[in-house]
Amino acid sequence: MKIEIDPEIKKNIQEATGQTPEKEAVAKEFQPKCPTCGSPDVERITAANKVKNAALWGVFALGHLSKTFKCNNCGQKW
Repeated sequence: MKIEIDPEIKKNIQEATGQTPEKEAVAKEFQPKCPTCGSPDVERITAANKVKNAALWGVFALGHLSKTFKCNNCGQKW
């Protein structure tokens, strides 16, 4: 069952949040994708996560510290 939103309500929501169809199209165009599997389900590896891993694993975390994104689909880090 698909719920349809009234176009007038959708327009009001977009104006209130600052989202426009043009901005959404640009955001989708520049969304990072996994280089291994092509999945758009990626997350940024935060600085806090890097510090936590460095404190926990020490020198063994050096490979993880230089990475920026992690794929939630295949686990690849880049």
